[in-house]
Amino acid sequence: MANTDSTHAEGSLVRAIWRLELARARHLLRAYLRTRLHKLERHVTAVLDDPAMQARLSPLELQYAKVGRPLFTTQLLTALWREVIAPERLEGGLFLSM
Repeated sequence: MANTDSTHAEGSLVRAIWRLELARARHLLRAYLRTRLHKLERHVTAVLDDPAMQARLSPLELQYAKVGRPLFTTQLLTALWREVIAPERLEGGLFLSM
């Protein structure tokens, strides 16, 4: 009877270790993919202008970059206007609205 209990306990321990390793692998994969997308967003123009870089992307990443490029550019220009250009125009008395 004691042998059966120890076998059951060992099996539970092995399952727990496997679950822990699976969770760790999922976490690493998610972190890798988040980093890859972040870099793609940051360097979307350079990536889309270079065919060699495009070849290194998956089809979904390439589609994401092509659809996202205008959005990222608009976001950058809006932030630039709001943070840099507009305050200078307000201080100088030359208010221009977007």
